[in-house]
This record gives sequence, C-alpha cells and structure tokens, in this order.
Amino acid sequence: MQIAPFQLHRFSPYFFDAPNYGIQQVRPAWGYRFAYPGLNEQELAQVAYCFEFNSAAMEPPRPALESLFAAASDWMSAGSRHSNLCLMQTADSALVFDSRREGAPRMEPLSEFERHVMDHLSQSRGRAQVLREFAGEPIEAALDRFRENAWAVEMDGQILSVVLDYSWASASRELATAGSAWM
Repeated sequence: MQIAPFQLHRFSPYFFDAPNYGIQQVRPAWGYRFAYPGLNEQELAQVAYCFEFNSAAMEPPRPALESLFAAASDWMSAGSRHSNLCLMQTADSALVFDSRREGAPRMEPLSEFERHVMDHLSQSRGRAQVLREFAGEPIEAALDRFRENAWAVEMDGQILSVVLDYSWASASRELATAGSAWM
C-alpha cells in the first residue's frame, strides 16, 4: 500500500481535455517502453492507458507531501504491529487504550465530561457547533487533549474522534439470539 499521485488515464476527462486542466506534455507512462520495446513514442501513445504529464497546477506542496508520506508510513507500521486506539469502558469509568506507538500501550483515563465529548465527536462536527454545545464546560481543554494525543482530527473546521468505541459490539453480542449475525 502506498500514497499514489494523481494518475492520468486514457478515457478520463483529464486526458481528453488536458489543456483546459493545465495538463501539458502528455506522454505514455515510462513502463510502456519496456513492455513494448519495438514501438516508437507515437505508437506507444496509441496503446498506452496510463500517461505521464507536466502540470504546475497539480504539483502538491513538497512539505505537505512529505508530511503525508511520513503519516502514511507511521500508519502502515502501526498496522503491521496490530496497533489499536480504542475506548475501554468499565462499570464506572472510561479510558483510551493506545498501542499505536512502539513499546508498552498507553491507557489514559477519561473524565466523564471527556467521555461525553468523545461520544459526541464519533460523528464529524463543526468546531463552532461543538464550542456552542459545550459552552460553559472545559471544552477547549478536552479538545486540546484529544489533539495532543492524536485522538481527534480537525480539518476544514470539522472535528472527528478517531478513537474506536467497541462498546456497541459487545452490547449487540449480549442481545444477540441464536441464528443472528453474531452467532
């Protein structure tokens, strides 16, 4: 698995109308030269499906791209270690179990208020909406803690918890009857 750049395919609108999208110097992808060594550039262009091109407008900012590659690498590494970021609920408290980093997993207790906010952020919410809904509460401190621990992401004014809550699954299993999907 990897992060792939934009690809130009033969039957896409970008291929048929390349100049209007700022796409220039369209040419067959480099691999076709090895697959069809006897064909010239024009013949390759007739059989190719994937193309290379130049476009200043489509060049992503390098620092952002490097940050994205680093995050994807961390994510894939954590996945290979079967890492987890989930909510654990006991009879009277909740904690976040985080094994994404190498070493011993962290278990961070949540206050009752933080647990309520985390439940609320299980769906993407507008930041302004969240601040209004929890006015008078220590919402900024909770959001700061969630961000610092990478338990929530905020993008384009939206906030979403990335902590998985499996409590619904255990409740569903307890209520399941013979022959249901859980059995």
